[in-house]
Amino acid sequence: MSTQAIILIDPGHGDQDSGALNGVTGTREKDVVLAEGKALQRALVKRGVDARLTRDGDEFLTLSARAKMANDLGAPLISLHCNASDGGGHGFEAFTSPGQTDSDALATKMLRSYAGMFDLRARYDLRDGDLDKEEKFAVLTRTIGVAVLFELGFIDDPADEKFLLDPNFREQRAEVLADAIVFWLEQTSDFKRSKAPAVDPQKDSLEMKMDHLRKVN
Repeated sequence: MSTQAIILIDPGHGDQDSGALNGVTGTREKDVVLAEGKALQRALVKRGVDARLTRDGDEFLTLSARAKMANDLGAPLISLHCNASDGGGHGFEAFTSPGQTDSDALATKMLRSYAGMFDLRARYDLRDGDLDKEEKFAVLTRTIGVAVLFELGFIDDPADEKFLLDPNFREQRAEVLADAIVFWLEQTSDFKRSKAPAVDPQKDSLEMKMDHLRKVN
């Protein structure tokens, strides 16, 4: 990987595919993750990463097309999503393809950073020694390199939905996930971020959380 790393951000769904839906409020997954993807792109670019989007508007892409974009770029893929469970679930989680892969370290770093910053339920799977869950999702299995599908929260849980729609939390999520991604890049390649030296985002996110609490109080 070169010193100018490329990360492909994939806001899930789009156009006729709205993704998860909150039947009460009408909030659509495709809209939430598009705003999230753009915020994450800004945060990564600020750190010197060549961050790109699979879609930057309300358009439909097949799962194969999303994976092909990552494969053609030779870039890690971060696919952003929101969960739904008819009101019975809450929290965040991440998925990689089955087996021990290079994606596990990135997913674990993102999960730990997210957990360190936000008071949401962490939906981990510890059975294989890491935190992410494993599924044969097409966007993961058809991507040749590193690929992580990150579920930001449950769109049909009132507390999670409020968290997902809050623009201040959106920017905080982008900063936390960008730091996690950049920290992983610096540990696995010769990439160096644009300004600040590498920090462990798990520790950094805890400091951000304390700053937020001090401002609130």
